[in-house]
Amino acid sequence: MFVAALLAAGSVACSSEPSAEPAPSASASSSSPAAEAANGELTRAQGAAKYLEIVEPFNKALEKCVPVYNPLLEAGESSPSDFPKIRSACSGMPGANRKFAEDLTKTTWPSEAQEAVGQLVDEVRAEQLAWQGMSEVRTHSDLFEPKYPLHDDGPAAGMVRAHLGLPAVEEIEEE
Repeated sequence: MFVAALLAAGSVACSSEPSAEPAPSASASSSSPAAEAANGELTRAQGAAKYLEIVEPFNKALEKCVPVYNPLLEAGESSPSDFPKIRSACSGMPGANRKFAEDLTKTTWPSEAQEAVGQLVDEVRAEQLAWQGMSEVRTHSDLFEPKYPLHDDGPAAGMVRAHLGLPAVEEIEEE
């Protein structure tokens, strides 16, 4: 049941919901967007837009997986007919997870977000084997006692969102 809550929260933690209007950061007020663009960093607003763009495929894959996976975890029961459904629904998660980490790494983020993005990349990469296992579930044990279990969401996605002026997870849940 722990992972069920995790998967439901994971979809929101990386939500692609945009902020109504990002608040300016200290660095944005002390330097112009042209100056930030000149050194290769995205501005805060550009970073927010880029984050929403690259998290979208991950969220779409998660939205396919969660409705099939969570009910089984909540029930604590499975049957052999469930495993092909889970494999099918979660087949996109390993690739989406890998691409999310790669795209985060390839982007030159605003300086105030770089450390948090690095932490998010670490968290995402730490889940790679768990998502791979999820896409290959063949037994009850694979589902409920996986070799590489999914973990609780870390704080990095929330920190990235805050540094980029995106709404907090709690604000998205209230909408």
